[in-house]
Amino acid sequence: MKTLVSKFGLLILWIFLVCTSYVKAQPEKLKNASYKKIAELQTQRQVEILKLNKEKAEQLKSVNLRYTKALEELRDKSPSRKKIEKFKTLNTTQNEEVREILNEKQFQAYLALKAKNRKRVRDRMIENRKQIKENRNAEIEKLELDKGQLKELRETKKRFAEMKKEIRAQRLKEAREEIKNVKEQEEEEIKSILNEQQYRAHLELVEERRKQLEKRVKEKRSRRN
Repeated sequence: MKTLVSKFGLLILWIFLVCTSYVKAQPEKLKNASYKKIAELQTQRQVEILKLNKEKAEQLKSVNLRYTKALEELRDKSPSRKKIEKFKTLNTTQNEEVREILNEKQFQAYLALKAKNRKRVRDRMIENRKQIKENRNAEIEKLELDKGQLKELRETKKRFAEMKKEIRAQRLKEAREEIKNVKEQEEEEIKSILNEQQYRAHLELVEERRKQLEKRVKEKRSRRN
C-alpha cells in the first residue's frame, strides 16, 4: 500500500503541474483556481509557446477544458490502482486528441514540455523528501527527545498533517482560517509533550524553517526574472 500511495502521490503532483505547466502565475496561487481558469491560462501559454493560430487555439482550449476537469476530479480522490490506470488512460487519450490538432513539429514540442514537467516533479519530490529528512534529524538532535516523546511527536504531527490535508482538499476560502485553528491546536499539543526548553528550541526550528522557505521562494522568483 505504501508503494501505491507513493506512486499515486507522484501522479497527483504531476496532474497539478500538467494543469499548470504552461501558466505563468505562481503554482501556489492556482491551488484554489477552478479547472476552467486553469485551462484558460494553460491554453494561453500553450498558444504562445507552440505558436498556434486562432482555430487551433480554440480546438486546444476545448481539449484542455475537458481533461483539466477530469484531472481535477481525479486529483481529489483517494489513491487506488484503478485511479492510477484512469490517470494514465486520460493522459494517453489527451495526447491522441492534441496530436490531431497540432502538426508534427508542434506536437513534439508539446510532448517535450510534458517530459520537462515530469522531471520537475521528480526533482521537487526528491528535494522535498531530503528536506523533510533533514528537518526530522535536526529536530531530534536539537530537542534531545527521548523515545516516548519522539513517538508522540511524530504521531501528533502525522495526525494534524492529515487534518490539514483534508481541509486543503475542500478548496474553500474558509480553509485558511480552519488551518490556522488546527495549527494552533497542534502547537498546544506539541507544547504539552515537550518541556519548556525543548519547546523554545522547537519554536526556533519553526522560525528557521519559515526563513528557509522565504529564501527558497525569493530564489525561485529571482531565477524566473
